[in-house]
Amino acid sequence: MQGEETLTTAPFHGTIREKGERMGPLDIFEQRKSVRAFLQGPPQREDVMKMVDAARLAPTGKNAQNWHIAYTEKTALIHQAAECILMKSRAIQGSLEEGNEKESLKKIEPYSIFFREAPALVFFYYGPYRITGLEALKLAGRPEEAATLKNSGPGIQGAAAAMENFLLCAARLGYGTCWMTAPLFAAKELEELVGLGLDGFHLMALTPLGRPRGIINTRPLRKPREEMFTAIS
Repeated sequence: MQGEETLTTAPFHGTIREKGERMGPLDIFEQRKSVRAFLQGPPQREDVMKMVDAARLAPTGKNAQNWHIAYTEKTALIHQAAECILMKSRAIQGSLEEGNEKESLKKIEPYSIFFREAPALVFFYYGPYRITGLEALKLAGRPEEAATLKNSGPGIQGAAAAMENFLLCAARLGYGTCWMTAPLFAAKELEELVGLGLDGFHLMALTPLGRPRGIINTRPLRKPREEMFTAIS
């Protein structure tokens, strides 16, 4: 059928189709999996720009487009980012007594810096966003409702949608990614390292980017539809 996309290659994960087979509606989502091991060699810049364009197509409230991507292939900077996270983790641990929180932070370290060997690292930022009704709720003496509205994160939702588009496009082009928020306890240090220089923008998440190495892990089990969907009649 005219206009339908065809999937010619899916070399490392997802549904593998022969050339000319039509792409099913869920195939691109099945292709995207968390990748933590990468081949050497930077992504093609043309491909990266396609990922950025995919991110640009994401919806944002009020069409604010209040997000920004910082991208690097500099090995030294990638290693520095990992070192920032480790140093912050050790500093926090040093101020904690022995217990679950200290042990949890120690255990998460390897999962916070595995991007160290990736050929590229992508930082996603969210920026200022005026939440509709927030000030009105405060002025109307409804602080609990205002807090609930703020906690729903309207301003960060667009940045998250942009990142999802970026990751899906990366998967479509044969690259591996992994949505990472574990390193955000070191967001202050990472923001200083990157030096983006945009007022009001803060780090939301990061992802390594590169061609996957080895077998991709099986996706963790998803909850059944019945737990995730309610039809209201």
